[in-house]
Amino acid sequence: MKKQAFAAGQVSYEDVLKVEADIANAEKENTAIRKEFRENLERLYSYTGKTYEGDVEVEVLISDGRKDIVDVRMAIENTPEYRARVKELEANKLKAKAAANNFLARYLPLWTI
Repeated sequence: MKKQAFAAGQVSYEDVLKVEADIANAEKENTAIRKEFRENLERLYSYTGKTYEGDVEVEVLISDGRKDIVDVRMAIENTPEYRARVKELEANKLKAKAAANNFLARYLPLWTI
């Protein structure tokens, strides 16, 4: 339509180029969304073991309020990986403190003279 309007002298050539660029961007965005949707369906398949077609509707689960909501922070703190990292951090702090104490013990008598 814009090309026809340009041919009739109603719009400028820049407007025609802008519309063509907008169409190309919309097609790119549409392709990216379709790709992301296919990837998400594949991920859903890996979680559930069910195959899904492109026109599938995914059921949204709504909480009925009977289950307690898990405190995310407590769940993370109870993982063995987190506890191991905390132990490593504590060990590093103790090493730093021991090194500082050893340094002070070695050079403190020189300062008091």
